[in-house]
This record gives sequence, C-alpha cells and structure tokens, in this order.
Amino acid sequence: MDSKLPVLPLVSGRRFAAVRCYDHMKDPDIAYALETYDALMVRSPNLSSRLSEINFGDDDALKLYFSPAGTEVLLDRSDIQNGIQRLAAIADSGLVSDTAVFDLRFGPVMVESAIGGSAL
Repeated sequence: MDSKLPVLPLVSGRRFAAVRCYDHMKDPDIAYALETYDALMVRSPNLSSRLSEINFGDDDALKLYFSPAGTEVLLDRSDIQNGIQRLAAIADSGLVSDTAVFDLRFGPVMVESAIGGSAL
C-alpha cells in the first residue's frame, strides 16, 4: 500500500440494497461523509489520520469515531464546518481524551461524558 494514499474511514448508518463493491455510489450522504473527511484533513491532519468511522444516526447528528480508543464526537450536520473547527481547537488545546464522548451540537457549549455515558 502506498503511504501517500489516505486511509478513508468507514461510513456507517446507511443501508444500500443490492450494492456491489464495484458500483458507483451516488448517495448524497456518502459525498457528505467524504466532504467532512476532507474538511477535517484541511483543519487537522492529525485528527483526520485517527478518524476511523463516520456514522449517520437517526437524528441530525453526525458521529465521528477516532482511534485508538474509540473517542466519539457528535457534530450537528447542519453546521459541520463550525463543528470541525471547534473539534480541532479542542484537540489543539489537549482536552480530547481517548475515553470520552464529546457532543458539539449545541452551539458554543461542549458536553463531555465518559464512554459509559456518565458525565465527566
């Protein structure tokens, strides 16, 4: 494998009936996931290299999972650029731990909780 090629994250949370591995996907959510990855790569190459999964939930949240410990970040799909900017600032400040869930869907407020669900 060429080390210059990016390792793309898994995109989950969507079903595609009868899709084969060689089919061209034209789903807008797949394009949105790739745009999110690209935006994160521009803002924080370190974070994008740790991004392992982009999940589309049933609500309006976009869930990003980071390796190595499965850190979960919830972003508002309607304002993804702001969410990525805030996430990168939090990571730059050293506040991101590998055992937490960060919910950035509520404007300037960040909700942090343990992986098990209890607030930190």
